[in-house]
Amino acid sequence: MEQKPSLEERLSESNPNNSPTEPSWLRKMVVHGSANALFYTPIMMGTEYLSLEQTNKFERMLESRSIGVLVALSTGYLYSLSQKEWAKRFGADTKSSGLKKGLVDTITGVAAMIPYALLLNVVGTSTEEKYKALALGFAVGALTGGVYGRFLSYWTKRWGLEPFL
Repeated sequence: MEQKPSLEERLSESNPNNSPTEPSWLRKMVVHGSANALFYTPIMMGTEYLSLEQTNKFERMLESRSIGVLVALSTGYLYSLSQKEWAKRFGADTKSSGLKKGLVDTITGVAAMIPYALLLNVVGTSTEEKYKALALGFAVGALTGGVYGRFLSYWTKRWGLEPFL
């Protein structure tokens, strides 16, 4: 009497590469977005605290961070795709040196601050506040890029995804 193939065997036969199925786009969005929001929200709150003038400072910070969390959640995966693209350009991967990964993460960190400029317009910052916040934001992006890259790798592994770097 012939046995029916197990579920694993049937899945393996239906997948010609014999590899696990690719995680869904939604799962990647949630994992990468949550990493982005968890890591950068407190940092950007500090940046805004240092750059905004006293008038309605906390109300504007609250508005900015509320929008910022939504932006972080929705752009976290795009950040990761950008990191993957920069890694390709520099020939970096998970086995690369810390210096090469750090370079990719720093470039990606600075580029990730570009949406921050749009956010500053939404919350009504003055030109002086905007330039101060952007300068701090780009510095923060450069200084935290490598740390965020390591955090992102940890976070994606923790939730069962493969990190890019």
